Amino acid sequence: MYCNSVCYQHNPILNSKLTQKILRTIIILLLILCPLESAYSYQSIPKEEFLKDCSILKLALDKIHPGLYRYNDESYFLNAYNELINIPGDSISLENAFLKVSEFLAKIKCGHTYANPYNQNENIAEVILNGKNKLPFTFKLIGKEIVIVNDVSGENIGKGSKVFEINGNPVERIIDDLLKYSDGDGSNEGQRLNNLNVSGFGDYEFFDIYFPLLVPPVEGKYELEYNNLWSRAGSLGASVIAISRDERRSRLEREYGLKQESYDEQWKFEIFDKNSALLRIGTFVTYQMKLDWKKFLADSFGELNNQSISNLIIDIRGNSGGTTGVAAEIVSYLIAEPIDVLMEKRLVRYVKVPEVLDPYLSTWDNSFKDRTGKVEKYDDMYYSLKEETNNVNVINPKENPYPGNIYLLVDAANSSATFILAKTLKENGLATLVGQTTGGNQKGINGGQLMFLDLPNTGIEVDIPLIGYFPSGNPPDAGLEPDVKISESVKDFANEIDAEMNYVLDQIRSSESGD
Repeated sequence: MYCNSVCYQHNPILNSKLTQKILRTIIILLLILCPLESAYSYQSIPKEEFLKDCSILKLALDKIHPGLYRYNDESYFLNAYNELINIPGDSISLENAFLKVSEFLAKIKCGHTYANPYNQNENIAEVILNGKNKLPFTFKLIGKEIVIVNDVSGENIGKGSKVFEINGNPVERIIDDLLKYSDGDGSNEGQRLNNLNVSGFGDYEFFDIYFPLLVPPVEGKYELEYNNLWSRAGSLGASVIAISRDERRSRLEREYGLKQESYDEQWKFEIFDKNSALLRIGTFVTYQMKLDWKKFLADSFGELNNQSISNLIIDIRGNSGGTTGVAAEIVSYLIAEPIDVLMEKRLVRYVKVPEVLDPYLSTWDNSFKDRTGKVEKYDDMYYSLKEETNNVNVINPKENPYPGNIYLLVDAANSSATFILAKTLKENGLATLVGQTTGGNQKGINGGQLMFLDLPNTGIEVDIPLIGYFPSGNPPDAGLEPDVKISESVKDFANEIDAEMNYVLDQIRSSESGD
């Protein structure tokens, strides 16, 4: 049974070794026997204060969130809220408050509504985010299986090994429980599963935050059951010491020579041969780049045309999005005639943010708080932005567009702007999509502008998007299916076989040879 982590070593009243030894024994028993809600925490919040934060959160979502009822009706939202405020006892630990708020937000089914780790205060960072309670390896989820990428535990757990139990808890159950907290758009489970991968780089990753709250280490260790793809020994066991993200990153750099790619390094162009080339775009976050990305695209497509390369592979796997202008710029090199891209309706929930919420909301542009004169009534719930008078956006071709075949490699990370690129190319017949179902959702997303809601008693910060993007018609509640779906394989992964790339290269070779 899962139980919240207990940080007894930080409590000043526990100042004797005997007391700590006794409490350690009690804590281990609690980790086995107690329900999550009853766990001890050295920081607790009076129930009354937690409920005040909940009421502020509910009001803010109800007044300004544009996608609150995109996937759920009002009764569902109220039931979810009642579950949020249903806590036993007179107080709640900070850890449990963070979990309950995160679970409540995940029920909205919006990939941009969550307790953003980058915006939390120092106290939450210390108590919840930055602990020495992480698994000492990186991994990729294939389905709901944890498959080791790089092991730094010192226990020689090989790449491709599958972990199927942690501290006595089946991995599939752990993943199912973590999905309750993972943000994503609509019913697209693939996007939520993708959130659970651990690369070991960046300041935060979802699994590292929530997993230790559900399955904390016992006396600083995790007990693993796993099997090794290269061994016939069957089930293997290992006891690994929990570490911090900083320590894991240092070991990855030292033992594997790995480092965090810069935003610029995630853009690559390579000509394979006279028939094929690769354009790898790992991020659309252009405002963080030093690279002149428009010139990079112009030079790349210019070189394709100069050398008459007949096939281009655009790889956006792992790219969750960024600036939507990148998508439009890429499309402009792939069309011979202007295309009309049906723009989704951009709707907001308010004209002016209620004054009662003003002390708790911040953003980078205070004009977002007062839209007087900038919106007009759309229906009983929404206002449309006045500048959106034309719902059709025209993308014009470049002077010398690329005439070759396009293959777009996609996966569940592709949400937001990369989802828009995949959708535009597929709907206009501009590319063959190869890979897995994308992230995002065909029913639309929320984003564009954000408010940052700081709950005063718990200190938890919540990102709330302000603009809802609503497509016409009744599209499915799902990501975008590729034209050619490639199933992920543990064996391929362990052997570093890129099945998507191999499929495309085989297709190119076949078409060029006339087979």
